[in-house]
Amino acid sequence: MVSSIRIMTFPFQKDNGNVLAGRCNSKGEIRIYPKKLEFCRKLKQELGKEKLHSYIKNRARAALIHELLHVKYSDDEEKVRELTRKYFQIFTRHQNMQNLDENEISKMLFRH
Repeated sequence: MVSSIRIMTFPFQKDNGNVLAGRCNSKGEIRIYPKKLEFCRKLKQELGKEKLHSYIKNRARAALIHELLHVKYSDDEEKVRELTRKYFQIFTRHQNMQNLDENEISKMLFRH
């Protein structure tokens, strides 16, 4: 069961150096971590303001979907990632993505 959802102001960096998008703990607390400001500035220069805003919103949505799936499939990271991609694609098909290509957004979010 989910007890709370929080957007944290600072990104969480794991021991291996990777930045975490979200985390769900055993108390049902979900935390979503934004990208660092320098990352956002660089992305804005490369892609423009509209695509940066779309990326930020969709990264948060994908992270939330991912962490909600962890509530049910806590130990199966592979299944959670697969279902995250599936449910995020379903979400994007039913939304007006401000003329942004669904595949482009998915590539940006799931490129590892």
